[in-house]
Amino acid sequence: DEVRRFAHQSNSDWRGTKADIFEGGHRVPFLVRWPGKTESGKVVPTTVELTDVFATVSDIVGEAGQGTSGMDSFSMLPLLKGEAESTRPFSIHHSSRGMFAIRSGDWKLIDGNGSGGFTNPKFIEDADVKGQLYNLSIDPQETTNLFAEETSRVDAMSRF
Repeated sequence: DEVRRFAHQSNSDWRGTKADIFEGGHRVPFLVRWPGKTESGKVVPTTVELTDVFATVSDIVGEAGQGTSGMDSFSMLPLLKGEAESTRPFSIHHSSRGMFAIRSGDWKLIDGNGSGGFTNPKFIEDADVKGQLYNLSIDPQETTNLFAEETSRVDAMSRF
């Protein structure tokens, strides 16, 4: 096994792998180097999406998108300038096999059961609950499903 042989675990301690709905399939560092504009060595522990590059560049050059272009993009410029801790109210995750999740702050709601990707079980059809809810601040490995206990949070996040 290559992972053991080379001591490389690309998902670190996160649950899941690339293509899964879990954090191990989605966490990728976003690195920025902009001398004179961004603070060197600063780590901002917030979620951004690749789509946010559109609104950020638009902000930098002072041009708005046309029509519906970039409608799901949020400018990271306040993050880059150190003026905000977060600019994205929520983010959408998608597994390789069509499972969706929404992240908002420390919470993650998954529409379905299983990994939705490569890791078994991929899908659990006969689960007692119809989804998964995790508080990533206290359960970053996504081991305790709070879907049944946090019904008001599930309802609120389902409206995003």
